[in-house]
Amino acid sequence: MLSKNKNVSDYKSTKQRNKIIQVLQNAEKPLTAEEIYMLVKDELPSVVISTIYRNMEALKSIIVKTVYNDGKARYEFTKEKHTHNLICLKCKKSIVIEKCPFEAMEKNLSEQNSFEILEHKLEIYGHCKDCRRIKE
Repeated sequence: MLSKNKNVSDYKSTKQRNKIIQVLQNAEKPLTAEEIYMLVKDELPSVVISTIYRNMEALKSIIVKTVYNDGKARYEFTKEKHTHNLICLKCKKSIVIEKCPFEAMEKNLSEQNSFEILEHKLEIYGHCKDCRRIKE
C-alpha cells in the first residue's frame, strides 16, 4: 500500500521494522499481529507483541489493515493503499479486486453531497475455490 508520497525508505529503519516489512512482503495471505510476532520472535528475541502493534501503527501508510468478520485485524503489505478484497472465511486468503467498482459512484456522491471522500473500503466474505473444492 505505498501511497503516492510514501515508500519503505521514508521510514526510520530499525531491525524490528525491517523484519516486519520483510515478513509482510513475503506473506501469502494477510497476517494477524500474533502471526507476525511468531514469525519474527526467533530472529529478534527482544520483540514483544506490543512492538508489533506499535510498528503496525507507524507503518500504516504502507500496509493495509483489514478487520475480518472474526474480529481479528490482519495486515498486508501492498503497493496500492486503495484495495478491495474477496476474503476466504476458511483459509483467510485475501484476493485483491483489481479495479475499484466505486470510482464513478464515489465521484457522483462527492459532487451531489459536497462531500470530500478520503477513502472507502470493500470486503466480500465467502470461500475461495480451493476451500470450496475441499468441501465437495
